[in-house]
Amino acid sequence: MKLVCGITTKNEDWIIQKTLSVVTTFCDTVVILDDNSTDRTKDICCSFENVEWYVREKRKPHDRQEAAGLYHLFKL
Repeated sequence: MKLVCGITTKNEDWIIQKTLSVVTTFCDTVVILDDNSTDRTKDICCSFENVEWYVREKRKPHDRQEAAGLYHLFKL
């Protein structure tokens, strides 16, 4: 069995190190979907071996196609 965790982020450098330190011990893969962070979030996340980094394009809040297009990230 493979366990995958998905986390959305935006400027989370103050907490993401602690979060990933715990989550990566239980999960095979952690998928980060970042909402255009401007701090060190990417650097911290990419320092973990089993983390996959993706950046969400500028959001269209009422576009259902945006959510449907992200399905492939969690397909096992």
